[in-house]
Amino acid sequence: ELTFLPVGDDPQSALDAYREAERAGFPWVIGPLRRESVDLVAQQPGASVPGLLLNWPTSADAVTIPGMSMLGSEETAPQARGLVETGFYSLSLSQEAEAQAVAKQMLARGHRQAILLLVDSTWGERTEAAFMDAYLAGGGEIVSLERFSADDADHSGKLTRLLQIQDGRERRRRLQNRLNLPLEFEDSRRDDFGAFFLAANPDLGRQLKPQLRFFDAGNKPVFAMSRVFSGDPDPSRDGDLNGVVIPTTRWILGEQDLDEATALDSLRNGAFTSLFALGRDAWDILPWLDLMSRNPEFAYPGAIGDLSLDAEGRLQREPAWAVFQRGRPVPLEPVAPPATLSP
Repeated sequence: ELTFLPVGDDPQSALDAYREAERAGFPWVIGPLRRESVDLVAQQPGASVPGLLLNWPTSADAVTIPGMSMLGSEETAPQARGLVETGFYSLSLSQEAEAQAVAKQMLARGHRQAILLLVDSTWGERTEAAFMDAYLAGGGEIVSLERFSADDADHSGKLTRLLQIQDGRERRRRLQNRLNLPLEFEDSRRDDFGAFFLAANPDLGRQLKPQLRFFDAGNKPVFAMSRVFSGDPDPSRDGDLNGVVIPTTRWILGEQDLDEATALDSLRNGAFTSLFALGRDAWDILPWLDLMSRNPEFAYPGAIGDLSLDAEGRLQREPAWAVFQRGRPVPLEPVAPPATLSP
C-alpha cells in the first residue's frame, strides 16, 4: 500500500512530510527527490523511519565507480557514513555518476586518449569535472576539449581548430606564399586520440555528429551522456546520432516490460521513461536492501541498470548501454573478455 505525501520546492516541506510519516507509523519512506530536500532529511537527528532517498546527498558528489578507487576528498566520508547509521539509503540518476560510468566504459573498450565536446553550461561543467576525474584516475588522457553553444548551428570554426585542420590550412598558405605556386591540398585532421566524449542535449548532438563526419572524424567512436537522447523515439532526426554510444535504461531498450506504464500520458512519449524506471526500482528494491547491505557482491537487475550497494548506503548504478542505429538506440555489444591461453 502506497500513501503519497506531497512536498514543494521548499526543503522544509520534505522534512515536514517525513515527520508526518513518522507520526503515522509508516515502516518506510521513499523520497524526496530534490537534492536540497534530501540533504535536510538525511541530516536531521533522531530519524526513526528508514528511507530510500531519490537523490544522493551533497556529500555523495565524490562517488565510487566499481573497479576504481574513491574519487574526490575523503572529507565527505564521515557524513556519508552517517547516512547509513540513520537508516537511510539513496538511489539516484546522478549525472556525475553517469559521466564517470561513461569514462569507465571508454577505458574498458581501450580508448585511452579522448577529446571532449561539451555544451557551454553549468551542467556541461559538472559533467566535464566528473568525467575527467574518472577518466584520468583510470589511466586515460584528455587530448583536448572544446565548449559549444547550443544556440549555434554551425560549429565548423571550433571544430577545425580542435581537430587541427586550421593549422594545416595555415601551413599550406605559408608554403604557397613562399613558393609563389598554387598547391594541391587535402585537409587532414589530428589523429592523436581514440574517441570523443560528448556532453550535449539532443539538438547540439544532432549538429555535432554530422559535422565530425564532414571533417573526416566520423570513424572515431563517440560516447555521450544519455541526455543526447530525448527519450522520444524520432528516427528521422536521430539518424544524425548513428554510431553514438550512450548509457541508458533497460526500459528504453525494451528489455523489461513497461506494463500499463506505456499508456501513461505523463511519460511524454518516452521523455520521462528514465524517471518512471527510477520509481519502479525504488519500490521493487526495498525488500532486497537488507541482503544487499550484508552482501556487497549482490547486484539487483533494475529497470535503470544493475544496482549494487556501497558501504555508504548509496545504490551504485551500472547502466545498460546502447548505440544508435537507424536513428534508434539498440543494445551495445558487451566488452569482450580478455583472451586467455589454453594450457
